[in-house]
Amino acid sequence: MESRKIQLVGNRSYSVSLPKRWVLANNLKEKEVVFIDINNNDELIIKKADTENRKKESISVNLEEIDNIAEFLMICYVKNIDNIKILTKKPEYEKIKSIRNVLKYLEGYDIISENKNKIKISFLFNTININLKKILIRMNYLLKLELASIENKDMESLEETETSIDKLYHLSKRILFSCIRNKKLRQENDIKHDEDIFFYKDIFKKLENIGDNIVKLKNQDLSKKETKELNKFLELLSYLLVKKQNTAQIKDSLSKIKFKSNDDYTDRILGRLNELGIDIIQNSVSIKFNETYFS
Repeated sequence: MESRKIQLVGNRSYSVSLPKRWVLANNLKEKEVVFIDINNNDELIIKKADTENRKKESISVNLEEIDNIAEFLMICYVKNIDNIKILTKKPEYEKIKSIRNVLKYLEGYDIISENKNKIKISFLFNTININLKKILIRMNYLLKLELASIENKDMESLEETETSIDKLYHLSKRILFSCIRNKKLRQENDIKHDEDIFFYKDIFKKLENIGDNIVKLKNQDLSKKETKELNKFLELLSYLLVKKQNTAQIKDSLSKIKFKSNDDYTDRILGRLNELGIDIIQNSVSIKFNETYFS
């Protein structure tokens, strides 16, 4: 370990010299930029510029070697693989169709070039200019829109909204996975503890599950009371996730919603929605505990 003296510069800032061996090893020159980060132990981490601005991750695969190409692309998306080259000796119609279908659910992924032997897919967002809070707000709104589509018998809008919810869920996973290794992104999303990443992941999954269960009600003849209770349920989620109101009060209000139907199928769906709401509350409580007692 080497030691350095801190120098006062112009009565306003401090400077410290870098080890010559480190500068030479990283091919740095005068006036080049380095990045300085502070870890959880108040230690400084110095990185050269190309570490921070690394090239987009890429992967090249043979289509014939992958059994489930849709699942493979989802994993690439979550792992922040920005460029994918899929090679094939003989195009398989079903696998090509599967590629096109899954891309509908992966926000930002698109085919940029294609021929009979090669498909190139890239993540086309320059930066992810959307954070977890914005996704929560949008998903909550779309859940209400799903219910409104059912009320108005608008099955086309219902299908489009369900797809949008799925896309946002996968985008949330991509951002959360990045937060594991990207401290700046963690700060932007107000994630202070590693375990909060898993709490948020579960919240987004439960929101997607709520959307799936609302869709299951599309052929049911919901009463005005059932529709009113569902709207109340979604509004409580909004108070919890978007407006950040007291979790104890939300839990108490949720327990007062009487999800009950004369139809057994509808009753099971409503019961499942209630369970998902409670799970979301528990995850929110865990995040709040971390923020209050362990920051």
